[in-house]
Amino acid sequence: MLRYMFALLDNAFAVHARARTHTHTHTLCSCFANKHLALMSPQQLDHYDCIINLPSNDWDIYYWITGKNDVPEEYDNDVMKMMQEFVQNEHKEERLRQPDLLATVTTSTQT
Repeated sequence: MLRYMFALLDNAFAVHARARTHTHTHTLCSCFANKHLALMSPQQLDHYDCIINLPSNDWDIYYWITGKNDVPEEYDNDVMKMMQEFVQNEHKEERLRQPDLLATVTTSTQT
């Protein structure tokens, strides 16, 4: 039951990541969510929720995670650092489109 509830929460965060209006931001956030949400602690999920939902400007999020602008103290946490590392794309993964929503639920229920 708990695993199912986390799967639903993961999917809700994935939907929020996709809902960002700036294309680059929501693509980066949804790809990050697809890869990391299933492994996050409840505190990390709270941090992620704040990062993608509290700032009013998508460009701010984009510039923070790409390292173009300094991250405000309230968003400077382990999840932001994970997102910044993810954006570096050291493994040269293709991230041209958002992952399917069902993939996030499937991934999270398998762990």
